[in-house]
Amino acid sequence: MTSTSAAFWFPVLYAVAIGALFAAFIKWNRVKQKAADQDAQWDGYFPENTEKIIYNELAEMHSPEDPAGYKLLTTSLMKRALTDVRRILKIREEKPPLQQMVRSGLMGEDLLEKLLRAEAELDAEVQEVMEDAELYKPGWSKTIFQEATQLVQIQMQREQALEAQRLAQEQSLRDAGIPEDETAETPEDDGSPKETDEERRQRIADELLREEEAEKKKAAKGAKGGTPRGSKTKRKSK
Repeated sequence: MTSTSAAFWFPVLYAVAIGALFAAFIKWNRVKQKAADQDAQWDGYFPENTEKIIYNELAEMHSPEDPAGYKLLTTSLMKRALTDVRRILKIREEKPPLQQMVRSGLMGEDLLEKLLRAEAELDAEVQEVMEDAELYKPGWSKTIFQEATQLVQIQMQREQALEAQRLAQEQSLRDAGIPEDETAETPEDDGSPKETDEERRQRIADELLREEEAEKKKAAKGAKGGTPRGSKTKRKSK
């Protein structure tokens, strides 16, 4: 009986061990491939598009048929469009001087080639965002980047206002005779971490998206109940 049991369990344990090794190999291979993909991304003109990654992950976890999932996905897609608009503006700003420097022989073509590749990838990215936008709301593909451009412009204005405020505060401290090393320590006195430029940009973007969502809800309520006297729904008109 012992011999029979051993004969039965040996192939079972062997199959389990092989399966575990295979699963470990698959996991290791995925990690290796992900690291290779990240290295390839960092070699590009722009850093890794985190908003695109977040959107794709959310699309795998949530269904647009669910109201909560729909809101998550459309908000994430808009954030992805905001990133695309910023990159489009950056390419428009940096492409002409780069081309001029290459023509003048002041620099090699490597950086310009990266920019051109990024431009082609961005064209494909914009098309992908528009296709997804159309799936969520018919006609949104025609307006999503207009909305994103408006939000980016407001975002940049707020960032500039915050930067001007910061510079004014620093100047007032210098005028008061406070040494620069003391002003540098001031933000850390309360123990809170200093907000980075990227964190500030993301915070402003989140605020703008919340404001836009509130405006849409307000406009929708006004449309359902009629336009009351003294209503401010005309704010949506251009």
